[in-house]
This record gives sequence, C-alpha cells and structure tokens, in this order.
Amino acid sequence: MANKVISMQQIRSIIQLLAKGHSLRNIARQLHLSRKTITAYVRRFHESGYSLHELRNLDDGSLSALVYPSA
Repeated sequence: MANKVISMQQIRSIIQLLAKGHSLRNIARQLHLSRKTITAYVRRFHESGYSLHELRNLDDGSLSALVYPSA
C-alpha cells in the first residue's frame, strides 16, 4: 500500500537500530517493513540535519513534523 504512515514507535525503532549500526535490510526485516520504506525515512532523517542522538531526544510532535512535513 503506497504512502502508508508508520507508527511513531516504529520511527523511533528505526532511529534506535540505526544508532546501533544495523543495516537497512536488517531493520526492514526486524520491523516487517520494506527496505524502500526504511530508506525513505532514513533520507528524511538525514535531510533534517539532526544527528541520530538529537532525533532520539525529540518529542513525538517535533519528530513527526520532521518526518511528515506538511504538503
């Protein structure tokens, strides 16, 4: 299903697993998401300009605003 929104818990799991050095393929497998989905979120993280540590410390509202910018 295209453009499906994933939960904030899954987004935080992606950040946590990236910080631990897991590969995109491994993260996709663990979270039952496609590699393309993981890649899209990682791209958004990098475009935000925040480090993984800074992203982990953001509240849900701020993180959501970074990941799901308004159209």
